[in-house]
Amino acid sequence: MKLYSILFLLLFSNQGFSQYETWLEGRVKAGFLVAHRSIMGHLANEHAYAGELSYFVQGKGRKAWHEAYKYPTYGVTGFFGTVGNRELMGHY
Repeated sequence: MKLYSILFLLLFSNQGFSQYETWLEGRVKAGFLVAHRSIMGHLANEHAYAGELSYFVQGKGRKAWHEAYKYPTYGVTGFFGTVGNRELMGHY
């Protein structure tokens, strides 16, 4: 249960923990598919939802290229979402 609570807080947070050299950041997104042609009207039958979980590293000058690129932040992000009709259009 504790792990689910931590994941829940990460997913619903828009703030990273940037005082550290590495941190996790979670984001949730919501929206809807707009039928810009009448033939697309049947496609969207619910709201579109997406979530992402990112792991970041702040360059602190331990490698030669950190200083050359002004101490960049780099990392990896996992993203998953729906368009508004899971049965017909699936997930992305």
